[in-house]
Amino acid sequence: MTNMYNMPFAPFIGINLHGQSFMLGCMFVRQEMETSFDWVFGAFLEAMNERAPDNITTDQDVAMKESIKNIFPTSVHRYCRWHIMKKAQEKVGWLLGRNPGLSEDFNLCVDFSFTPDEFEQNWAVLMMKYEAITHTHFEKLYEYRNTWVPCYFKHRFFSFLQSTQRSEGFNAVLKRYVNPHKSILNFVKQYHKIQTHILVKEGCNDYRTEHLDLDMWSQFPIEKQAYKTYTRDLYCKFRDEFSMIGRYNAFQICVETFELKPNMEWVVKYGSRNYLVLAKIPEGQFSCECTKMERDDILCCHILKVFTHIGLDVIPE
Repeated sequence: MTNMYNMPFAPFIGINLHGQSFMLGCMFVRQEMETSFDWVFGAFLEAMNERAPDNITTDQDVAMKESIKNIFPTSVHRYCRWHIMKKAQEKVGWLLGRNPGLSEDFNLCVDFSFTPDEFEQNWAVLMMKYEAITHTHFEKLYEYRNTWVPCYFKHRFFSFLQSTQRSEGFNAVLKRYVNPHKSILNFVKQYHKIQTHILVKEGCNDYRTEHLDLDMWSQFPIEKQAYKTYTRDLYCKFRDEFSMIGRYNAFQICVETFELKPNMEWVVKYGSRNYLVLAKIPEGQFSCECTKMERDDILCCHILKVFTHIGLDVIPE
């Protein structure tokens, strides 16, 4: 709401095959009402040849939430975690200061609950341990838990984000190109310049993928396959994940189940707990209970460890 017309602006941001942000469009609205958003999302749907997004992440705007239900009934709508945590910090910061360990226990409950049932159990333990948090904003967080807690979205693909941080980043770029006191026509011209800048960057990423070599972490055939399959940036994410297989030992505990035990006290991103991997080897189907931790479209190190443990040479399709 910083332009001369006092109209809220919001971009539609997507993620390309490099994991790079790109613009699908943007909107100006006169009023942040459900009817206004109905028009916005309807126009977006028309521009996308009637293809609705599989998943969409926004802030906690109530009117936008209702409009998404109206126009994108099949899309999974998720609230921005960053906004939720920022608001929570403002509401309960004093509680965190008076209760050492609360912040860590809260994050463990949110990040390391693999299923909704496990989250419910861990939340109950949290409430019993810290009686001071009853009748506070923590209960509000629990009330709409299925809109932001990761375990409620483990069955969906959210590419490299749990928040609207990419939109926030785009807003920062926009401010370098656009003078809020200029006209809408000027904005459109500058918007095209930003689009050109993004396309040039995507072209550079294409070139780096096709022509520049990277050092691989190992000689495992699976890593060689990933090197040939992924773009450069996604391969780097895969390599980082794959390099963590040495931090776990794999034990087959029944025909189709492996237990992954950390060989150190704490593993970055995964904590200190064990993980179970279901491996239907003849069918080429593998799943890990850590999928809620949203390793995006990059397989987790637990499944990759099982691959190397059983001598699998390629990643099943």
